[in-house]
Amino acid sequence: MQEKDGLLRRFTEYIVLMATVFIFTLYHAVLTSLVISASEDIDLSFVYIFWVEIMAFLPVAITMLVIIWASKVSPKLFSTVSFGVVSFHVVIALGLFLVHACWQTFVNSVFFGMEFSIQEIADDFMSFLVMRFFLYIIIVGLVGGMVKLREHRLAANKESKLKLELQKAKLKEIELRMNPEIIYPNLSYIKLKAEKNPELASQMVISMAGLLRKLVDNLESEKIKLSDDIQFFRMYVNMVNLRLERMIETSIDLQGVYQQKRVPSMILIVPLLEELFFGKYSSYMDGLDKIEYQAVKIDSAQTNVCLTFKYLSTTEELQEYLDQENSIRSVNDLLSGFTESSYRFNATVGNNTLKLMMSIFTNQGHKEIYA
Repeated sequence: MQEKDGLLRRFTEYIVLMATVFIFTLYHAVLTSLVISASEDIDLSFVYIFWVEIMAFLPVAITMLVIIWASKVSPKLFSTVSFGVVSFHVVIALGLFLVHACWQTFVNSVFFGMEFSIQEIADDFMSFLVMRFFLYIIIVGLVGGMVKLREHRLAANKESKLKLELQKAKLKEIELRMNPEIIYPNLSYIKLKAEKNPELASQMVISMAGLLRKLVDNLESEKIKLSDDIQFFRMYVNMVNLRLERMIETSIDLQGVYQQKRVPSMILIVPLLEELFFGKYSSYMDGLDKIEYQAVKIDSAQTNVCLTFKYLSTTEELQEYLDQENSIRSVNDLLSGFTESSYRFNATVGNNTLKLMMSIFTNQGHKEIYA
């Protein structure tokens, strides 16, 4: 069904113009038939006259096909008015009128036995000048309308694709926010400690409840308040401390950024954090004793939100591994669908520290990432 609809839309323009030509040819055949019927010397059937008119209007049909092709190559010829556009149509119209006058005189000579001469061509050209002029105006008007319809259809398709991409991004964002990686490991910890150490299990339940509440409260939002993101950061690190059974210190540093500012939530990078603390990069975290949450206003166009991990036991090859990390690419793919601002997330390693930085650009022209 979709293929048939697409095929129909593809040939709609040609169908409309063919219908226009048919109606005009039929109309002209009726007039010609009435004129001939008034003559006692000529006796021709309407069908014969209709087919002759079809032959006579072949140049017009060819011109219409050329005009449709021109409208696809250069739509401005049919959607704008300028000296160049008017000159183009005048030249095309005069060429059509001349060719049609020659062809019409030739057809008349073949089917009606009329004289074929330059004088007859000139008489036909002048006699039907107004009629042909209006015919050309009708053709250009129809094609111009089709150009507008085509542009509207393209704009609608583009808008539909953008909405679809945004919907996919939203679904992906929700999926990341409710990622099992943030729920199942903590549930496993609670199950493990429920009998051996109920107090630790209770602390994890309280922390997890607060974290999930933050997730649910901000599930529909593209961005959350910086103050809420800081709370999420503290809750998550507290849960990490419980699972690691050690103390990682946290600190907050805000430089020129109000806590009411809305930013993408840190929840988006939880899959990467889980890999750092408990997955394939956990060996690098052995010496970690502090995580700093920093939000810095670089200028009116850029704000950086950064997690700094101090101090790693080793950084050898870590940057190379992180550059190939799928979760970082996933976060950037998701951020590309966010509106209002542009974003960039990256990971940099140096001096036994790891920085996970979210750069927020309010001006599309700023693309540089500040370390």
